[in-house]
Amino acid sequence: MQQCKRASDLVARYGEPHYKDQQTGFEIWHYPLGVASQMLYSVHVAVQPDQSCQTFMFFEPTDLADTPTERSEFRRSASRGAREAFRFLGRLIGRRF
Repeated sequence: MQQCKRASDLVARYGEPHYKDQQTGFEIWHYPLGVASQMLYSVHVAVQPDQSCQTFMFFEPTDLADTPTERSEFRRSASRGAREAFRFLGRLIGRRF
């Protein structure tokens, strides 16, 4: 996000923010990341009238439950493939002895 120099770059790459907070002379855009260990994490972007922006991490305590982590499709298929390979090797070795 820090590579984005303009608000339009940010929207093109990450989409519209979840929330926009109007301040005097600028806006703060909120991009939530999730909850971990009772802390809510998000990326905030201060957008100036000339559309330049400054990005910073934000976190605050929360009572919300931790955000579930999703395993990528590649990791799921790799895990499945490894299980099948070990199962096959186990059968192969079991037949030899």
